[in-house]
Amino acid sequence: MKWSEVPKDAKKYILYHSISSPTLVVWYILPLYMLSTGYNILSIGALYTGVSLANAGLTYLVGKIFNRLPIKQGLLAIEGFGGVLSNLFYFLSKGPIASVMVFAGKLSEDMSTLFFPLFQAYEKAIYPEEKREEILAWHMRLPEITQLVFFPLFGYFLGRIYNTPNNWRLSFLAFGLVSIFLLIWMWKFLPSIGKEEHLRSKFEVNIFGREFGWIVAVELISYFAISIAPTIILINYVFNALGGGLFEIMIVEVGISISSITASYVSEKINKKYGFRVMSLGTILTMAWAIVMFMRPVFPIVIGAYIIEEFGNTLRFPFYRSWIYKNIPSKRSTEIFGGIASAKRIMGIVTPLVAGALASRSDVLPFGISFLLWLFLAISYVYIEKFSRYAND
Repeated sequence: MKWSEVPKDAKKYILYHSISSPTLVVWYILPLYMLSTGYNILSIGALYTGVSLANAGLTYLVGKIFNRLPIKQGLLAIEGFGGVLSNLFYFLSKGPIASVMVFAGKLSEDMSTLFFPLFQAYEKAIYPEEKREEILAWHMRLPEITQLVFFPLFGYFLGRIYNTPNNWRLSFLAFGLVSIFLLIWMWKFLPSIGKEEHLRSKFEVNIFGREFGWIVAVELISYFAISIAPTIILINYVFNALGGGLFEIMIVEVGISISSITASYVSEKINKKYGFRVMSLGTILTMAWAIVMFMRPVFPIVIGAYIIEEFGNTLRFPFYRSWIYKNIPSKRSTEIFGGIASAKRIMGIVTPLVAGALASRSDVLPFGISFLLWLFLAISYVYIEKFSRYAND
């Protein structure tokens, strides 16, 4: 599918992600800022778990306030909590109140994840089913292109020239201002899709078929496999084991972006009937990344491992999302995605501490655990394919 053939509303939504995507560099700057100001990987994991516990306590209150929130307003809340407020708190993290401000910023960032199910519901609403895989390929491709352009620039300026903790604090303020611009842009240009879709957090599993149970299981196992070896584990390995910094991490991200863009074009050429086989192949490539990282590679091999991992992830993504969308009723999509997200949040309370504890024993141990989980998923896809309606469509 050519870009000109993508529906107008889908274009606006993809462009939003493309504009906001480079600001995700904050996810890499913050752990480096913490490692450079006295934290270690275990204390970072403990802080993240503390944030998750506090977030769990606030979930009920936020859910009550935003229970009748239309999807577009929910997307604005994501940018407000995860972009504007979080970066403001990070900017203020200096002196005696530094730890408090970092905690507040991470809490605000985590609050935005309460609304992440609305992303999936919004995509399901504005991406026509008959073209969904092709549009999702563009959804993956364009944000990666903007990261490919901006991440190396950020890595050079904030990793080689302005590479002190104080410089990084000022960058948080700059990215917060960008998020204010994004809020205005979203309000003006993102289409509303009606008020019948709202954020809900509970659902009844027993009204769905067996395949829905598989979806939930795969979603949660995939989440655990990812969250046990998150970005902070890569940053810790590059920073402590290889002596690198933000520039080296951004080089890894450049490789990831190139790989993702390439895989997005490859995925467009694959027939839908091979969806489960592609999902299995993507998972096998992710396994290869995990086992290579577990072997304590030198920096060039780290780049190669993450290129392989991202190629598999991007190749799998359109078919994986399409499988999910085909088995979730449209009228209850936000409710169901919200329920799955709630389960992930429960798991997310302990995974940062577990990841930090594992990395404190060996900085590559989280990758070994992740490998075992991805191996289980690869085997599961073979079984699910035999019975899936999607596999036979």
